Amino acid sequence: MFENIKFPQIVGIGVFDTAIRFDDISETKKRNVTFFEIDLAIEDGGITHINENDEPIRENLLICAKPGYHRSTALPYRCYYIHLAVKSGEIHKILSQAPDFCYPKDPEEFKKIFLSLINAYNFPDDTSELVI
Repeated sequence: MFENIKFPQIVGIGVFDTAIRFDDISETKKRNVTFFEIDLAIEDGGITHINENDEPIRENLLICAKPGYHRSTALPYRCYYIHLAVKSGEIHKILSQAPDFCYPKDPEEFKKIFLSLINAYNFPDDTSELVI
C-alpha cells in the first residue's frame, strides 16, 4: 500500500520577491524547470509564462511548474514558494497532473500552510520535520 508513496526532497521554501532579486530588468530569462515549483502569488504582478501559456499574476494565483517545462516571468512578482524534487510515486503523479495555474477556493488556508512551511524550514525546531 505504501510502496507507491515516495516523499519529495525539499529543494527550497520561502518568499520570493523580484524587486529584491531583479531590480534592473522587466522580465526574467526563459529557463528550464528542474523541480516541481509550486508558487502562491501574494500580490498582483506581471505575467507568468509556462511553456506556451501566459497567465496574468493576480493575488492568490497558484502555479505548479513541472520539471521539463520552460518558464519566465514578466515582473513584478512576489510569492510564497516550495520547490520539490520527486521522480516517482503518488506525489509525483498528483503533481504531474495538477493544473499549471488555478485559484484555490480557500486562499487564506493556502497562505497559512505556506507560512507554516516557511517558518518550519527557516526556523527549525523539534516539530519542523513533521510540519514539512
